[in-house]
Order: sequence, then C-alpha cells, then structure tokens
Amino acid sequence: MFERLFVKDIDEATLIEEAKTDQQAFSRLFDLFADEVYRFVRRKVNTDQDAEDIVSDTFMALAARIQDYDAEKGNFKTRLFSIANYKFLDKMRKVYKEQEVLLDDSFDPSYEEDYAEVLSNKQLYDKILNFVQTLSDRQSSIFFLRYVEELSNKEIAEICDIDERTVSSTLSIVAKKIKERIGV
Repeated sequence: MFERLFVKDIDEATLIEEAKTDQQAFSRLFDLFADEVYRFVRRKVNTDQDAEDIVSDTFMALAARIQDYDAEKGNFKTRLFSIANYKFLDKMRKVYKEQEVLLDDSFDPSYEEDYAEVLSNKQLYDKILNFVQTLSDRQSSIFFLRYVEELSNKEIAEICDIDERTVSSTLSIVAKKIKERIGV
C-alpha cells in the first residue's frame, strides 16, 4: 500500500526502463496509469466489467511489448492510450460486427460546430454517443478522443497513427453526419 502512495514521486522514464526487467516496477507503472486508462475506456463502454477487461488487455499488451518502447519515438502516455484505444476497437468490432456501418464520403471543410457545448445536454449526449457508435471504427474513435477525452488533433493523430488533417476532416465528416441524423 505504501508503494502506491509514492508512485508519483518516481521519474516516469526511469520507471519505464525498470519495468522492462522488473515486475514490481511494472506494477508501479500500472498503479501510475491504470486509473487514467480506466477513465478513458469507461467513457466508451457500457459496463465497468468491459472497461476492466479492456484495461487488463491494454496492460497485458504493454507488458508483452514494453521491451520495444523507446522514449525517443514518442510519449509513453500517448502510446498507452493508443493501445487502450485499439483494445476498445477490437471489442467494438466483436460487439458491433452485425451492425451496419454508415459510410459517407462527402466532406465539407467549411462546416465546424462546437460539440463540447452540445454534449452538455445529457439526452442529446446519449443520442450522439449511440449514433457515433454506429460509425466506422476510425470515425468513432476520433470523435471519442476529441470530444470525450478532449485530446488535441495532434494527440489524436499520434494515437491513431494518422495525419492531423485526416483527424480534422474526419471530425468534420462526423459533425456533418450528426447534424443530418440528429439535427444538431
């Protein structure tokens, strides 16, 4: 219990390097980031159990690949959220495999709307989230990362391994679809 109290005092880069060879260091790394990853995932799924499963899968994947992590190639937290996002998408592919995915190639770069204000209305928020879950994996992930996790387009581009312009255009496409479908 006392180790968890002092986890924040440890240098993150040192802890990551130690976690490559030391199971206790990996446990401290888990303690440092698990709550944040859980909150990220929980906003996307319907149950605590699903969120816990995805967090578990995320850290198992991290454990399997932590040897390959190079601090020079990117932010650790961004990499961790990227793994969590992929695990979420894997779960959604299984859950929504039978659902029809809406495809729309139209794009209006002049269309922009501040959905953060719109999302403050709980009923509308639920309608939007239900609709967004019917979109393609990429579209729904980008939407969740931007408007639920409030990440910047640059952070989203890093997590999804795409160009910032793709993030921007995807957000515009999703906004247009929401406007057409829900009337926002």
